Formats: sequence, C-alpha cells, structure tokens
Amino acid sequence: MERYEAQSIIKYYANIPEMMKFERKLIKKIEAEHYDILRGVNMDGMPHGSSTGDPTSKAGIKAADNNISDRIGTAKVRLSILEKDRATIEKAISYLNYSYKDILLRKGNNHTWGSIALEMELPESTARHIYNKAIIKIGDILAKEDPNISDMIERAHRATK
Repeated sequence: MERYEAQSIIKYYANIPEMMKFERKLIKKIEAEHYDILRGVNMDGMPHGSSTGDPTSKAGIKAADNNISDRIGTAKVRLSILEKDRATIEKAISYLNYSYKDILLRKGNNHTWGSIALEMELPESTARHIYNKAIIKIGDILAKEDPNISDMIERAHRATK
C-alpha cells in the first residue's frame, strides 16, 4: 500500500462517525416522509381529510411509486459498509503501539504538526518521523488483514476529496 493511500484511509476513518450519522439521519428522514401516515391525522378520532380513502394504502402506493424501499436499502448498505470499514481500521490500529495510534488519530483529525508536537511533548521533527513510521505500519497491516483493501482505498479517496 502506498503512503498516500494509508493517509487517505486514516482521514476516512476520522470521518466515518459523521458519515454514519448522516446515513442514519437520511434513513429516518425518508421513513418519516413516506411511512409516517399519522403525522397529518388529528388524534381526536374524527376524520378530517378532504379526500376519501385509506391513508395507509395511499402511503404504501406513494412509497412504491418513489422507490422508497430501494433508497432506504441503498442507505443501509452504505451504513453497513461504513461499519465494516470502521471495524477493519480499528482492528488494524489496535495492533499499533500507543505512540503510533495517538499520532495517527491526531493527524487524521486534522491537528497541526505544532499542536501534535506540543500535546505529545515531542519536537515536531520527531512527531513527523513517528507519523511516517505509523503510516507505513498501518498500511502494511491493512494490506495483510483485508483482501479487498483496494475497495476501501477507493472509498477513502472519494470521501476525503
């Protein structure tokens, strides 16, 4: 694995929680818009609609016409891929020593070299050296652990551009 690919994966890993949060919100939004038939119904037990018919049936027909189950299914697939990628990266990170983990996660969260060096109480050049070694190590681990690493690299590049 190339250095820039490993860096991309670490940045991707830092963004996965927000990406998962987005997918969950999207699923809830789609479900609320198309499956929540009670939001327009008063709870006094009296019909108040201007049209006749069964609101449940209308909601079902509307959902089928708009391919709602496909949209929700696609979002759930993206969510499961994110969960799998997160677990794979976390497993690889768990094999690293503390210094490598610490510096990778700090840099993945866009900390500056100055702040990393200050927080780790190291010269900036040493922090960069540790980071470079950690990137090589995490790349080697991921390449060995995941036979489909090229797919994750592609997702990481798309997500971090």
